[in-house]
Amino acid sequence: MKAYKEKNDHILLFSFQFPPMGGGISRLCGDIAMGLINEGEKVKVLTTQEYTTPFSELDILDISVERIIGNRPKRELRALQKLKNYSNLKYCLCGIWYPEAVLALLAGIKPLVILVHGKEALPHLSSFKRPLWKKLIKWTLESADLVICVSDFTKNLVLNAAPKANAVFVPNGVNHQKFCPGDRLRAKEKFSVTGKKVVSTVSRIFKYKGHTTVFEALKKMPEIERKEYVYMVGGNGPDLDYLKSQARTLGVYESIMWLGNILDEDLPDFYRATDIFPLCTRESYDSQSLEGFGLVLIEAQACGTPVIGTRSGGIPSVIEDGNGGWLIDQDDSVHLAEIFRKFFDNPDKIENLRKMARERVELNFSWPQVIKKFQKTIQDNKVPLE
Repeated sequence: MKAYKEKNDHILLFSFQFPPMGGGISRLCGDIAMGLINEGEKVKVLTTQEYTTPFSELDILDISVERIIGNRPKRELRALQKLKNYSNLKYCLCGIWYPEAVLALLAGIKPLVILVHGKEALPHLSSFKRPLWKKLIKWTLESADLVICVSDFTKNLVLNAAPKANAVFVPNGVNHQKFCPGDRLRAKEKFSVTGKKVVSTVSRIFKYKGHTTVFEALKKMPEIERKEYVYMVGGNGPDLDYLKSQARTLGVYESIMWLGNILDEDLPDFYRATDIFPLCTRESYDSQSLEGFGLVLIEAQACGTPVIGTRSGGIPSVIEDGNGGWLIDQDDSVHLAEIFRKFFDNPDKIENLRKMARERVELNFSWPQVIKKFQKTIQDNKVPLE
């Protein structure tokens, strides 16, 4: 492969997590690639091996995707060799600091921009690996020309790990055309929750995601009132059996629908079928349990669904208390139950809350707005270098 000779012409997006692979980082990198191309940028992507599922939104764009075959560590070695063939880039954007940004630095790639999402900026859980890991993350983040963090919380994590890093906050975005208000009655029919007060959460099923705070809020309601509610739980994960056990212990199991994984194409209707969307994440540094951003909270608001989140991690960067959503303290099931009651007891205000949630996303989190912030941040920080 010959080195690219275009002078400061192309952006290289280097991420082993990229569509059609699933996951939040993959989807984020795909959306950034599309957003940059829509703004007139030329983007090349270096990622992992070919997948069989097509990603039509990217297929129709003028984008060059090079995929690396093989598992670790062969994949990293091959990536290192390919990176050395890229030259005269506008800049290289790495989807995560390890191993992508480490490999880019070893290949001599400049200018270098790194995305940081949350807990990957924390020390390694292994006490044996922790000292080396701390040195590696400090060297990597401080060697980059720019570190883009998805929340103020994540920015603080970065500066704790690498005090001299050039860290800035630019939020994640959402496809506000895909995630948009729609026919709520039809969506409720689709999920068999017609006539119910619908509370929903979708996430990987971990204890720290705070589902039990919702269980406890439902428990505080009189049984006759609780029968009007249904709590749709989307997602799978290692703590699913634990959650089911807790729901039985608290006596709210009959109020819960366990939906498993929600297909990507069904997510907008999942949010439309939802009246109010809580994500009550608990923050624990010891176990690296935290929410770096909370993309599902933005997706729900984009569909016109008010949200509730805890004052933990990056969630306060996603929710403005009183403007289409509420912030509560960690584990505060009493406040959560109060919000449920006030929300459903004021039907005249619900439509206004939905509009506020949608308008906030359009103003702050739609991809066209976020990409403009992204590009301005690049320019303000003199990347590419003059």
